Amino acid sequence: MAEVAERVAKLEEQFEVVNQSLIDVKASLVRVEGQIDVGLTEMRGDMYAGLTDVRHEMRTGFADVKQSITRIETRLDVGLSEGRKETKTQFRWLMGGIGAASLTILAAILSAVFTLRG
Repeated sequence: MAEVAERVAKLEEQFEVVNQSLIDVKASLVRVEGQIDVGLTEMRGDMYAGLTDVRHEMRTGFADVKQSITRIETRLDVGLSEGRKETKTQFRWLMGGIGAASLTILAAILSAVFTLRG
């Protein structure tokens, strides 16, 4: 009987050692989970900060592109307006030249007609 009691006492000691080991492992797991949570939180914060920076840079880039397009449109409008004015001026000169040539030809014909009659 003493031998059985001795074995039971050894088993209880082993059980206590294993139980304490499990308690230590659980405590270590809790610490590791806490560290993982902190690490993930920091990583998530860094990622959001990076995304915020990227969004800001994209918005700034889009604003710059939009301003460039607006400047190009303005320059195009000014260029087209000046082109229209120049075309109108050249057309007026051309029509004036055609009118003057027509009058010169008409005057020549009339002077030839009156010269031949007279």
